[in-house]
Amino acid sequence: MLFTTTEFCRSTGIGSKLFAWSRAKIFENDYKAIMLQQHWISIRGAAVTRGGIDYMKVFGKIYLFNNFVNDTKEMNPLFFALRYRHNCQTIMVSNLQEARQFVKSDNKLIVFKWNTDHFFTDFELYRKLITDSIYRITRKPITNHLVVKEPFIGINVRLGNDFVEQDATQHGYRKTAIQWFLDHISEVRKLHGNLPIYVVSDGTHKQLSDFTKFDNVVLVNNNRAMEDLVLLSKASVFMGSGNSTFSAWASFLGNMPTYSSKETPFTSFKLSNTYEL
Repeated sequence: MLFTTTEFCRSTGIGSKLFAWSRAKIFENDYKAIMLQQHWISIRGAAVTRGGIDYMKVFGKIYLFNNFVNDTKEMNPLFFALRYRHNCQTIMVSNLQEARQFVKSDNKLIVFKWNTDHFFTDFELYRKLITDSIYRITRKPITNHLVVKEPFIGINVRLGNDFVEQDATQHGYRKTAIQWFLDHISEVRKLHGNLPIYVVSDGTHKQLSDFTKFDNVVLVNNNRAMEDLVLLSKASVFMGSGNSTFSAWASFLGNMPTYSSKETPFTSFKLSNTYEL
């Protein structure tokens, strides 16, 4: 038998988890492998202690409590451990190309690493599979609640200090400055119409107060990461933080025109629907 799963790493966020999980899901689909249920909860100390976030929403947005349910089509990891683990060889892989070398093997557990190949090249032909699978494991109160009938511009502002300021001397992924969003809202509206704007962020409404100077802007007040991701994926136009895997996933799932700053582009994710302003 052929099994697949993702590498467990509690210190990583939802974006990194989704890359590994999606590759396992594709592998399951293409080769009839048995997929083990994902462990989604992430008790991430550094993401909290670094600051810059809304501490009232840590459990749902950072730790990922109450975002997901188990996929009943997948195997419980405990059952796998008791029934099959002792006869299975574990093979760690970074991508689908590596995994496909083992499709003719029996008694293998193919584990996709979480910290490699953070780009969407493998996923373009599987967008529906991935999207449907994500909806299946997202808690129904989230997907049923988010019904947006009008076109809108989605904005994702990452303010957590796991990103560094653009003028910082230390190494790290650069934040997309709030000022870039504020400077280019009017330009995006000229291109796509005077649409309502929904601003999603890991920061507080106080930090985002300058957005309310524009007309028809909503500062979204969700408590869970998947509420934010599903909402952003429904946007007609998207302005994202270019170094954020979370923003990248919203862009991929929605496949809408996506804008980033020239200083923090989406280049590394290899998305086909992104533009720089």
